[in-house]
Amino acid sequence: MSDDPPQEENMEEEGSDSEEGEHLEVIDLDELLGDPDDEEWEEEGEGPAEGDAEPEQDLDAVFPGIAVVQPKVSFCGHQGSVFCVAAGDVEGQSVAVSGGEDDKAFVWNTSDASIRFVCEGHKDSVVHTGVSHDAAYLFSADMAGVIKVWNISNGEEVWSGEAAEPKWVKWHPKAHVLIAATEDGSLYMWQIPQGQCKVYQASGAITAAEFFPDGKRLAFGHGSGTVSILDLKEWKILFNFARKHGQEDEVLCIDIDAQGTLMATGNLSGSVRVLHSLTGKVIKDIDDPAFKNCPEDERAIESVAFSKNHPWLAVAGLNGVFSIYDIPTQTVRHTCSRAGLKGITKMAWLASTDLLMVGHLNGLLSLWDSKTGQLQRIFKCQRDEVLDLVVTLDGGRALAACDNADVYVFDL
Repeated sequence: MSDDPPQEENMEEEGSDSEEGEHLEVIDLDELLGDPDDEEWEEEGEGPAEGDAEPEQDLDAVFPGIAVVQPKVSFCGHQGSVFCVAAGDVEGQSVAVSGGEDDKAFVWNTSDASIRFVCEGHKDSVVHTGVSHDAAYLFSADMAGVIKVWNISNGEEVWSGEAAEPKWVKWHPKAHVLIAATEDGSLYMWQIPQGQCKVYQASGAITAAEFFPDGKRLAFGHGSGTVSILDLKEWKILFNFARKHGQEDEVLCIDIDAQGTLMATGNLSGSVRVLHSLTGKVIKDIDDPAFKNCPEDERAIESVAFSKNHPWLAVAGLNGVFSIYDIPTQTVRHTCSRAGLKGITKMAWLASTDLLMVGHLNGLLSLWDSKTGQLQRIFKCQRDEVLDLVVTLDGGRALAACDNADVYVFDL
């Protein structure tokens, strides 16, 4: 793009210099725009400035009778929004890795926010992070496609690669294998730290994915709305689920039940699909009015998550609503929302409990009992958006990455 200033094309026609004596129309600005002394005009600097925060809520008044929990630890090392956070246990300590707008990932202890090391060398915002199944390695990946793997114990960089415009990056659940998908539909699988690579080419962007519990298959969704199951050993597609009614509807999230039988996808339009991974059949298309009957820009399904204890599926939307579905009866158990809680960005079950943690756009986390559909607690971050949320494997802590450059740690 040129750095030259824009040409003022409307001042004079090119090549038609004003001649002396030419009649010029005089415009009365008061008549055209109104008297500047009128109340509608404000002096510069009056009124709320763009970006000013809304007045802080009195949470005790908004959520009477509900406990409001403050963070135990705040990590403030980032300079700019924090887009992602992951956690793992290293030598008996709970360790987090967070990535942000400052082109860095920080590795730090969740007990006191002390920094273990900084993942540097990125070219753009770090938008994906993850800890391997055994907490030996972590990865950091940026918007430019630079992916780096680090030894958690000593902070040494052990591998680096590139995948242009990554949509997501994930660790294999049982091996030191990293998988990433890109905007152009490329799917990469690397062995770490050796770096051997396999590539699968899809016809369009691969927008969401999840491993099956046995680690042998990967389910992924496309920007078009189709869903595929890939055999990771044979490196071939086992099933393709066609998009609903042939309509393009981007898959935003995927989850798989504990048995590895059922898959659920959440889509941009507010639709949810339950699919059978062994037969290739569609079990249920869910078009819940709780998500479909809202403004188009709020219909997106941001998170789907199967319960580990019951045949239930939790579905959360950008409109601030989440629902619990009973899969065998194909009915809605609960539809949950609350005044004072804005759009949902992330949702996670607490270990093997019936409790759901939900992250919101107005800087709050909410904890719900999925059996009763009742709100249990509110966790206060700040007034900025919760961009990512992770619950530790033991269910003891929740970490929230926020738009205000901080990560908050809560005891649960």
